[in-house]
Amino acid sequence: MDHKKIAKQLMELHQTAFNNPFNPVALSQDNSEKNFFRFVDKNPLFPDNSKDAIQEYLVTSRKRRSDCKPHCDEGCEEFTKYFLTNRLHHRNK
Repeated sequence: MDHKKIAKQLMELHQTAFNNPFNPVALSQDNSEKNFFRFVDKNPLFPDNSKDAIQEYLVTSRKRRSDCKPHCDEGCEEFTKYFLTNRLHHRNK
């Protein structure tokens, strides 16, 4: 089998293995945030500045999570493109 085909199939496999669990994990995190804030909003023991700090942390976390997927997709595309454009030599000794 051609090395380029093998490299492309392996990268597609790794990309699929990353993409399949990513969306359910993101949905689970969003649901957990909603449930947590229902608890925090109804609890008088949390002062407003603590709620604001938690909200800021979650917004930053959400942003980093949304930035992660395009970054990984771009890396997979570049890696695949590298293997498709360059020659891979197989040496028989």
